[in-house]
Amino acid sequence: MQFVTGYNLTDRQIATIEAIVCVVESGRTDKYNAIANIKGDTGGLSYGRHQASLTSGNLFTLVNRYCEAKGAAFGEQLKPFLANLQAKNIALNDDPNIKKFLRSAGYDPVMVDVQDKFFFDTFMVPALEKWQSYGFKNALSAAVIYDSFIHGNFELIAKRATATVGEPSTENEKRWIKDYLEKRYVWLTTHPNQLLHNTAIRIEALQGLVAQNNWELKLPFNLKRPSSVYPMTAYDLPGRLFRVDGSVKAMRCTAEEFGTAAPRAKSGVAPFNARDRWVQESLVAAGLMTDASPDGDYGPGTESAVKAFQKRCKLPQTGSVGPKDFVALCDAVDAGAELNHPADTRPDSGLKPAPETKDKSSRIGGAGAATVGAGAAGAGAAAMGGAAENSSNDKPADTSTAAQTTTGGAITTPAAPALPKDNGKLCMRTDAMVEVPVINCKLSKVDTYTVGAVGLFVVAIGLVVLGRRVFDTTHK
Repeated sequence: MQFVTGYNLTDRQIATIEAIVCVVESGRTDKYNAIANIKGDTGGLSYGRHQASLTSGNLFTLVNRYCEAKGAAFGEQLKPFLANLQAKNIALNDDPNIKKFLRSAGYDPVMVDVQDKFFFDTFMVPALEKWQSYGFKNALSAAVIYDSFIHGNFELIAKRATATVGEPSTENEKRWIKDYLEKRYVWLTTHPNQLLHNTAIRIEALQGLVAQNNWELKLPFNLKRPSSVYPMTAYDLPGRLFRVDGSVKAMRCTAEEFGTAAPRAKSGVAPFNARDRWVQESLVAAGLMTDASPDGDYGPGTESAVKAFQKRCKLPQTGSVGPKDFVALCDAVDAGAELNHPADTRPDSGLKPAPETKDKSSRIGGAGAATVGAGAAGAGAAAMGGAAENSSNDKPADTSTAAQTTTGGAITTPAAPALPKDNGKLCMRTDAMVEVPVINCKLSKVDTYTVGAVGLFVVAIGLVVLGRRVFDTTHK
């Protein structure tokens, strides 16, 4: 673990701060392709992990950096939009083509790197400089300031807190932060722009950490969501932060720090969280789920696959992943297939995030970034999550030349096929057992012969039974 140069915060604390803001904005930590376009939001079209907005100029800067980056998979498709992005042309709010290519670019590791650096340089560095100038020492204080730099209007509320508590300093840090959060909550919930009212959930989440007295942002912790809590764990942070001898082991934390992952219907945790997604990825590595399944939504298919794993390991078949199950999963992953973690889309990370058949942000509730007024410094769109547009085409576009057509100067691309979600896709084929049915799994020759033989056997039994019914006249 290293300290970030120039600041008394570790790299994991910085990554946790970024993850917190991602969750309060979109309900998850890997939404690099998130798009919001809310009627009445002065920021206009906004995009990315922390929502770079059109009218602030941040969207142009971000897309331009991506187009200039080496290996950008969708750079050529997005270049024709740069002039209008630079001009802050609000006609882009309703342009389906730029939205399609932005969504697709969100799955490109190059865009992931560009976004991480852009948001760090543009918002994190100024926020940490402000935090340091106050003499603050706690990571939670840095998270509060960074969230407001992303959201907008930090100085306005800071002046109000200072008027009540006094100039921010090392001595009054916690009291100043508490007062700042209270005043920001009131400002958001009473603002004339009603789009801001729902965004107050981000303040409630930060106030929850204050109530937990978690000033150092020690993992794990629960982050408040509109109707649930998000279990923030080490699996919300990039895998590169957990390298040991050049590799990332499956076990990033202790069993106690992992907690218990359970079906969402039983646990009540927010869907699409990284801990549940890690469980699914581990089940994929163990051959018990299809590789299209990991999405962080712990449904009946995941529960069935967990029970199958527990059966294999001779553990109680609870369908939930407790301490012993966690250790067994880690051992299985480290001994077999490499773990793929979609929140860490870099060359060393494995799979990119699985495309979604439907944007679930409306299930999370309104809690996004907002830019208020012409002078706001925030990154993005109002009420993202509650009012963000439906992203039913949230999948990578086909980049092949043959698939592209041009209509009136705009590039269009056929939609890629949607991948299935967790609706019971349990792959029961393992090295130790072959069970029927085998659902959504590729069958080997052995599997095919086995299933075929079973089928012929069933047909033969049926014919015998039918024959007896036809020719047996004893009881007629």
